[in-house]
Amino acid sequence: MEPKLRRTERNILKRNAREVWPKCVGGERQSATCRLTCQCEMTRTASSLNAYRRTASSLNAYRRIFPLHVNILGVVDQVRHLAEHILPALCIAEYFEKSNFLDANCFKILLSKALGYGIVVGSSIVKVPQILKLYGSKSGAGISLFSLYLELFAITTTLAYSLNYKFPFSAWGESLFLLLETAIIVVMVLMYRGKNLHAITYLVTQISIVALLLSGLVPEKVLKIMQASQMVVVLMSKLIQIVENKKNNSTGQLSALTVGLLFAGSVARIFTSVQETGDALVVLTYIVSSLANGILCAQIIYYWNTPAKGKKVYKKDKKQ
Repeated sequence: MEPKLRRTERNILKRNAREVWPKCVGGERQSATCRLTCQCEMTRTASSLNAYRRTASSLNAYRRIFPLHVNILGVVDQVRHLAEHILPALCIAEYFEKSNFLDANCFKILLSKALGYGIVVGSSIVKVPQILKLYGSKSGAGISLFSLYLELFAITTTLAYSLNYKFPFSAWGESLFLLLETAIIVVMVLMYRGKNLHAITYLVTQISIVALLLSGLVPEKVLKIMQASQMVVVLMSKLIQIVENKKNNSTGQLSALTVGLLFAGSVARIFTSVQETGDALVVLTYIVSSLANGILCAQIIYYWNTPAKGKKVYKKDKKQ
């Protein structure tokens, strides 16, 4: 392969020089001026070929890392195919046909979708730190069960309401993950407090309620009433935890990372809800949730180095 490459390069040099200076290659050199000019041209051509060699070397390295069938046009086609499932046809035309990446309306939609799916992905792990903290401490101290029950009501309502009105997945997808994670936290708290039977009863009840709400048997008016009451429920669930923290002068087993991510997600949801649903009830719910989560974040910072006082200790906790 190497001799063939060198032979090709020599042919290129000879061909380029012959085209410019026919008398320099394969003929007589008639004068010193012609000879000097020919040498300059040959040097310039060689320099260009060396530059080409370096480019070719980089390309070969790229091809060794990536399959040969991967190319720019193929990537663009794949991106467009993916975008067609997310963005409206108008924005597909603006981005891929007109190459207009500065359209304000399409940028808002794109940003909303990116934030929405980012929140959905983040929500799949947002309460994992809280779960791990409970598992590590083997204690549910400082966690308000009533607050969790109200939070579950709000999450379940959002899920049922969004599915009923066929909102895009990016507008409500996190509710599915939050429902599962919050249910796990409730079960863990109950078990660490020695209430295993209550944990099983709760789990069966929660599954039954979710199945009923998602079955389509619940009238639309009832779902609207539940969604309207959700603002009060969300506020109450957070206020209960806020009061619990104040009473204990500690945030107990609350995870700072989880609360911080919930606050960031609820703030981002205000924008995505305006863009994707236009539903005033949903938007107001996230505004209230953001304010309450912001207070919890402030409490975690305030009580960061404060030792817990007056924590209620349960039998299971005492044993450990």
